[in-house]
Amino acid sequence: MQPLSDEAPLALFESLHNETAVASGDLTLAVRTWGDPARSPVVLVHGYPDDSSVWQQVAPLLARKHYVIAYDVRGAGLSSAPKHTADYRLAKLTDDFIAVIDALCPGRAVHLIAHDWGSIQGWEFVPEPRLAGRIASYTSCSGPCLDHVGFWLRERLLPPTPASLGKLGGQLLRSWYVYLFHLPFIPELGWRLWLGRAWPGLLRRIEKTPVAPRA
Repeated sequence: MQPLSDEAPLALFESLHNETAVASGDLTLAVRTWGDPARSPVVLVHGYPDDSSVWQQVAPLLARKHYVIAYDVRGAGLSSAPKHTADYRLAKLTDDFIAVIDALCPGRAVHLIAHDWGSIQGWEFVPEPRLAGRIASYTSCSGPCLDHVGFWLRERLLPPTPASLGKLGGQLLRSWYVYLFHLPFIPELGWRLWLGRAWPGLLRRIEKTPVAPRA
């Protein structure tokens, strides 16, 4: 099949994507690609509790000029889910990213775009010694570097002032869901009982993201 030109209708880019799987250790990662593999690669990393389908409206636009790769991170979408919480550490997620780019664009530098929890992962990917020369650019959407969060907290606590403590308290209140996800058993139970089934519908209604219902 001939590569699509930049002037091809967007609908063609939306419909012509490939699905594959990449091994990372003993896990299998589900991967979607759009565009011509000969072009500069762009890798999209989603947040939580999303999967790679959140990029469905973005990827075809980027595929006009790039080779676009989006994968379901471990435990999300069609990718394998580890049994142990320790297997979701950033070091393991970095291994997954390396496995994906080594499989689909070996030896090449990629443009990395990440959102939410994917962005937090991305900040870990960039300084990783094994990825030296492999990340051409990084675009972070709504996800901080954890080191930057530490600096931000220290700036507001040393020395503490009423204004700085007020800003800190406001941010902590807005981040209530982060603490909820760290409680024992409650996040897993909520996901199994309701959120896992309801999330695709919420995305379709609120964000107009055309995701399929979960099985």
